Amino acid sequence: MSFPYARSAERATRIVRGVVREARTKNVAFMAGSIAYSAFVSLLPLVLLLVIAASVVGGESLAGRVRSATGSYLSPTGQSLLADSISQAGSQTGLSVLGIVVLLWGVFRVLRALDTAFSAIYDTQRRNDLPNQFKDGAVVLVALGAAFLAVLAAATILPFVPNIPFPGLVRSASLILALSVVFLPVFYVFPDADLSLRMALPGAVVAAIGWALLNAGFGVYVAYSSTQDLYGVIGGVILLITFLYFGALVILIGAATNVVLMGRRAPASAETAKVQ
Repeated sequence: MSFPYARSAERATRIVRGVVREARTKNVAFMAGSIAYSAFVSLLPLVLLLVIAASVVGGESLAGRVRSATGSYLSPTGQSLLADSISQAGSQTGLSVLGIVVLLWGVFRVLRALDTAFSAIYDTQRRNDLPNQFKDGAVVLVALGAAFLAVLAAATILPFVPNIPFPGLVRSASLILALSVVFLPVFYVFPDADLSLRMALPGAVVAAIGWALLNAGFGVYVAYSSTQDLYGVIGGVILLITFLYFGALVILIGAATNVVLMGRRAPASAETAKVQ
């Protein structure tokens, strides 16, 4: 009876070793740093735009919600700074148009960095010219928006479902499922390889589990660490950059996982063999 389990364990070990080897070969850690930097720079116009919109729509009441919503990612000093900005940003609405333009530029910059990294991991750089990057970025942006709205609708409905057994487990499973849906367009479009949704799914699930663990881990760290009290806003910035780096690293590890799993049937690896 133990023989099938031994084979499964051996296959899992082989896959993990393959993912580690692929990540080292393609310098995934360096690419994750580049994506995290682009994401951090892009967050500045995003925060500006959200602050302006929130000051007009929600004012002080929304400032309190921001504090609770950002508890897992920002230090108390960072939360207070953002909430104060919401309360005082009513006179800055003239910047909204500029904020939207800069935000779109920043989002496409992050998506382009992800697209380039996926092409490097899948060895499909020849297909990834600039027009293709913008096309992929537009497709993924629309798909992410639709997936986000679907997840938001589900999250709104879920609290009204009565008598849910094991609510903590259900919340964790729902988060992983929602993140998998959100990440799936990234893993399907960006590789520029002939993939089916089934072939793209493992990487999306790996990334979703990784992000769920990051969310829990950083939430615990923010709750119990004294670093935020010592360094204030700078500590919050460092924490955010660290979260973005590991978040990007998890996504690229998901891409490496797909490449390893595709090694047995893989259209992308077949293309690599032809190039070599």
